[in-house]
Amino acid sequence: MLTLVATSPFYIFWSRAFMIESTALFFSLAYLALLLRALRAYDESRRWLLVATGLTGSLAGMIKVTTFVTFFLAGIAAIAWGWWKRRQSGNLTFHIKLFLAASALPFLITSAWTHYADSVKAKSPMTAWLTSTALTAWTFGPVGQRFHPGNYHAFGPVIDSLLGNRIVFALILLGLVFVRGRRREIAICLALWASNILIFFNLHYIHSYYAYANGIFLIAALGFLIVALYERGGGWRWAAAYMLAFCMGAFAVRFFLDFYGWQRFNGSSTGAAADVLKRVTDPEDVLLIYGLDWSPELPYLAHRRAIMNRYGFGDHPGLPFTLSHLAPRKLGAVLMCGIYRNSAAPMEDLLTRLSFGNRYATASDCDIYLPRNGPSPTASPDRVGTKAARPSSEK
Repeated sequence: MLTLVATSPFYIFWSRAFMIESTALFFSLAYLALLLRALRAYDESRRWLLVATGLTGSLAGMIKVTTFVTFFLAGIAAIAWGWWKRRQSGNLTFHIKLFLAASALPFLITSAWTHYADSVKAKSPMTAWLTSTALTAWTFGPVGQRFHPGNYHAFGPVIDSLLGNRIVFALILLGLVFVRGRRREIAICLALWASNILIFFNLHYIHSYYAYANGIFLIAALGFLIVALYERGGGWRWAAAYMLAFCMGAFAVRFFLDFYGWQRFNGSSTGAAADVLKRVTDPEDVLLIYGLDWSPELPYLAHRRAIMNRYGFGDHPGLPFTLSHLAPRKLGAVLMCGIYRNSAAPMEDLLTRLSFGNRYATASDCDIYLPRNGPSPTASPDRVGTKAARPSSEK
């Protein structure tokens, strides 16, 4: 099963992205594994299992709750099933403790963290629309969205990238019907995979990478099907081997068709601009950036806080509000990236209002502007700016 996950084209590609999905999935898997181990042990003396389950679940929920939800529901179902099997024993103390550690604690901590994050976002008009309440409709989508058969066609390419080909998905469904031995495991995995889509339908419909949270269950269903074939013995073991080989081949073909070109392409990094900013701004300075939209790469590489203005040069109330609340920090640089480099008139008006001077340097497809009393350019604006003078505070 580990081989299938490690060689899935989808997970090979998206695991290399600088995103929180892989970290959230790691803690979610650790949470579920620890919970199931606690249920198997059924030993109240192993308090470390309860503590570890609660901590990993809490961390998973805080990192990305949409990833954790499916694992959380699976954990609650497992606890309920364990209680049902032992309901006649008369000793349910362990299940109560496990429920508190694995369900109540992650729920309360995740809720508290979400509330805190929302309170931070609500303080600025630039981010108030990103609170969980404001994004409810976007996150879940309308109920009717789930009842349009045509909407499910959008998940076909995602299934291809997870399993290599939709034929493999069809084989899983056939195995659920005709292959005995692991039907329960296959059905549970398919249910967990589908549950995340049905809960957060719009997110999965719009963003293919959201399958990182639940695609592992679809791959697990495939793994259980291969195991079921192998466990039947005789010639069925050859069928299991052939199916595994077919999947490996489908994975390889799909990776080269859909992802190899993207991974082979080395996109232009913002590292050059970050190097300039680290030299000519103070560590506590704030950057104002246009044209990089959702990407935090440049502020991260520059080790600077940043205002990523996605609203253009219009009269959005968020920018004046944010700039007026910078103290004791100050605006250290303004960057015009991509298409914003050609916005001459509105850009000049903005720079004048902010008391910023001429272009200091150009790097990583970004024009860098500094305050009028800042360092003077010592290199051509069309060059990276590696010879720029350091500010006096960092000499």
